[in-house]
Amino acid sequence: MLVTTLTIIAAIAIVASIVLGVIQAFQTPKPSKISLGFQGDLGGSPRYGTFGPLDNTVSNELAIPVIYGKLKVAGNVIWQTDPGETVKRIVGLCEGEVSTITDIRANDVVISEANTPGSSVTSYAGTGTQKADSRVTANVRQDLELHHLSYLALTLTVSDGLKGGNPTITSVVEGLLVETWANGVWSTVKSYSRNPAACVRDFILSARYGQGRLKANLDEASFGAVYDYCEEFVDGPSGKEARYRLDYTADTQRP
Repeated sequence: MLVTTLTIIAAIAIVASIVLGVIQAFQTPKPSKISLGFQGDLGGSPRYGTFGPLDNTVSNELAIPVIYGKLKVAGNVIWQTDPGETVKRIVGLCEGEVSTITDIRANDVVISEANTPGSSVTSYAGTGTQKADSRVTANVRQDLELHHLSYLALTLTVSDGLKGGNPTITSVVEGLLVETWANGVWSTVKSYSRNPAACVRDFILSARYGQGRLKANLDEASFGAVYDYCEEFVDGPSGKEARYRLDYTADTQRP
């Protein structure tokens, strides 16, 4: 009796699947709307240079990345209004304070009034004093000042230039500001640098996202010597360039 019942259930499931497929095949396509239908099941990544497509993730379990140098990222959605023809969205990128956030795109289209009418974006570098974006609703604004997090605040409106149910937002980030070495001393004012010695030293010293070591325990002169070595100009594919840049191709090919 049990075998017969299971056979009947399986047969019903097969028939239902076939009927559903036929119905879907003959349905009239509907206009796409922006929604939270993110493509995590396709193996995408919020970062650049990993396996799978570059997607915006939506998760409260992802670690906040630390970016040194220049990197193309998608980021993690941490807040959004209800789905519709227009949505407002917050996309977290990385630890701040970063130098710049540029080339901001939706579905690989630069966000501008000319390209994506009705859509706009504001970037936040991740300072310790930044305030919540005005797009955030009043009831949660006090919780979304997002100090020390670089992020994008977007208004996304469906248009000829912005189609599809889930536009992927990408940008190019020039990463964390770091102390640099000049004339035998480390600067007290931070600036953007790709020099590996400056980046490693910053990670060792940072108590927020690094190891939190004391400067007094570092051999500062040795870090300075490595910094100078990396800055020396040598022959490269494009002529004379700093030694630490030799592993990079043109910025347009590898941010």
